[in-house]
Amino acid sequence: MIKLSNISKFYYSEVTATLGLRNVNLEFEKGEFVAITGESGSGKSTLINVISGMDTYEDGELYYNGEETSGYSKEEWDEYRRNKISFIYQSYNLIDSYTAVENIESVLLICEKNNGRMTDKERRKKAMECLKMVGLEKQAKNRASHMSSGQKQRLGIARALAKNTDVIIADEPTGNLDIENGNQVMKILYELSKSKLVIVVTHNYDQAEQYATRKVRMFDGEVVENRVLRPKAVIEEKSEEANDNSKVENVKTEATLKKDKKSKAVKKVNEPKKTEGANDNSGGMFVAKKFVKISRKATPHRNMFVFSFMLVAIVAITFMIGIFSKNMDDSTMRSVSTKAFKNVSKNRIIVMNVNGGAIDIDDAKKLKKISKVESVDVYGAIADINYYYIEGVDYTIKYTNENMKKSIDVNLLSSERFMKSDSNITKKDLAKGRLPENFYEVVIYSEDESVLGTKMNFYFANSKQWGLGKYTAVEMTVVGLLKDETEEAYFDAELCNALEVRTASFNCTMTAIKREVTEYDDGREDYIHDQDRNVSAVMVLNPSLEENQVKITQNYFIKLSEPEIIEGVGVVTESIHDEGTLVYKNTLTGRTETFNVKVAPEGHSSHSNIVEVSSDIFWKVYFEHINDQSTVYINDYANTDRVIEDIGELGYEAISVFRTSAVEYDNSKIVNQFKFMLIALATIVVVFVLFILVIFSLMKLKKADFIILTSLGMSYKTVKQMNYYDLITMVLLADVVSFILMNVLAFAGVDLITSFINYYKVGQYAVVIVLSVVMAAITSHFFSSHLLKKFRITALKGE
Repeated sequence: MIKLSNISKFYYSEVTATLGLRNVNLEFEKGEFVAITGESGSGKSTLINVISGMDTYEDGELYYNGEETSGYSKEEWDEYRRNKISFIYQSYNLIDSYTAVENIESVLLICEKNNGRMTDKERRKKAMECLKMVGLEKQAKNRASHMSSGQKQRLGIARALAKNTDVIIADEPTGNLDIENGNQVMKILYELSKSKLVIVVTHNYDQAEQYATRKVRMFDGEVVENRVLRPKAVIEEKSEEANDNSKVENVKTEATLKKDKKSKAVKKVNEPKKTEGANDNSGGMFVAKKFVKISRKATPHRNMFVFSFMLVAIVAITFMIGIFSKNMDDSTMRSVSTKAFKNVSKNRIIVMNVNGGAIDIDDAKKLKKISKVESVDVYGAIADINYYYIEGVDYTIKYTNENMKKSIDVNLLSSERFMKSDSNITKKDLAKGRLPENFYEVVIYSEDESVLGTKMNFYFANSKQWGLGKYTAVEMTVVGLLKDETEEAYFDAELCNALEVRTASFNCTMTAIKREVTEYDDGREDYIHDQDRNVSAVMVLNPSLEENQVKITQNYFIKLSEPEIIEGVGVVTESIHDEGTLVYKNTLTGRTETFNVKVAPEGHSSHSNIVEVSSDIFWKVYFEHINDQSTVYINDYANTDRVIEDIGELGYEAISVFRTSAVEYDNSKIVNQFKFMLIALATIVVVFVLFILVIFSLMKLKKADFIILTSLGMSYKTVKQMNYYDLITMVLLADVVSFILMNVLAFAGVDLITSFINYYKVGQYAVVIVLSVVMAAITSHFFSSHLLKKFRITALKGE
């Protein structure tokens, strides 16, 4: 069966060569129980390593069933170890994290390529039968690390039984056992030798003497004794088909025999049936996946630690790629101009109809449905109009008469508040009250409910149309209070539509403002003169005025001098003329129109260049005005491109206000953004390297398990597949968890996460996945290469 012809083996170092075996000639047959003895270093272990295919030989020939093995490829040696030899180790070489039954199932999986694929149920059944044969069925779910020495050695025998090979080699199987357990192991091996070739290396020949059919003694790498002790067992020749379905007989411990005295002396282990579709190539990836599943179940804490580290690494890479993508934006490297737009918020997008037509509430409803859109303002131009309403914070007032509180000047302080119409909100946004319904109503946020129904002065400044420093004042009633805390105020459509009118293309003058009159002592009146001053003015709407009525600044009223008494003549008085002329000219079309107006008896508190006019006058002048743009507010600037694309698909034109206003490059911003990009790249490289080093170190903790599996016949290819499958599937899961976690935190409003995750598109996610898979693949490759150097029995014995 096995023949060694002039076998020699040498171990080489850089400077010396050590003899392992020299000209060994031996032949072994089925039915033999061969005891190999000798002093330490005599060559016993080297001999069985060569016979079992775990070590190479330099000279001579090893025959198995008459077939030469010197020309075997690596794959053929894997096949030889897997299907021809079962090995029982002195140090057990069990996978400690596996249960007893999983240790048996592992060898069944490895041998499936030859024996045919089994279902999980079939595999478990056969493993239990093997355990029962050595009296370990009750310890089936015990981890190998929790078993006694005797139980471990019996488990090693059960594993050898599961392979069902014709040759069983045992290296010091009783070396770590007490006498009772040692004798029990020898009895089991003796029973096996009745149908197989059993070769036992032992220092305690006395324990094997009563069972051995032959004794081989080694000394200094040579066979110095080869003596037959008793006849070998007679084995009935069977057909090839019968051999393929052979069963292991007569293998029972004394404990098992006591339990089963009435049963037959021979217990057979049925060969697994091949499932439909099974073939000789049923190993490979199928086996790798099964082992990964077993390993993950066996070492949950270690795998959880590996996964947790992977998750931290992937989160770090996800964050850094987001930072890198954010800083790649060209617009954020530029300084922003407010010439075109006063409100250059990054989250503002202006939307217009392609044909230049009006935008209405129906358009706003369509736009609001777009993902990443927070709100839509039908009146887009008002987003460039500032408003002020908190005295001392937004503005201050100077008074000429503190008792009368007559205003002469308003100093506007902050320009951070921009108008929004009530089209941005619904009744659901209100904690109390209602939405505005007319020009003079407003909704604000306040914790003080007593504010509801009160009147407040609001000042509006449309610097784009009116020029710097000009403002109009409106006394407004608070009709609603918002639920969520905000500094925003929301105004009625009538006010918004009137204030967004493009007045810059109109010249407007107000004439005949002040009159001086002398009342003589004799009753006569004399107009000294009218001050026909052509005051440049900006017309704003005041719906409370009558059809041809206007209001001018109250400063004119305040600055009137007290009546002057001239002795012997009369009294000289000043007054505001109640009639005047309002002239406007459209500088674009050249159209001019003049209105004879009546000046209201009280002035307004707006800027001195503001003239408040009635609805009749206002809309006669600005009859061509249409609301041709809306403002879309998005949740994050990072979503600008995708929102603009979605808006375009609805048939509108859209521009980013911020990008349009970003003009010249700012060197300081460029340097700052490149600095962040370099930091992000450097961090990714560091995480990449750390990932490989840490995961490689953690995988080395499983090195002994892999070496054991290869000693059982697992191919190096399958080992690589296990490593690749294990790491890549785990890192892909870490990718998914990372993406979900980042998006959940962003949805929850965590600013740190939101600041970068919104820059993620398909490309960014793909980069993270590719990087993670590459990291896992490189780590797996390094570890598999590391294992390749260890796949020899010498390395195994050193573990």
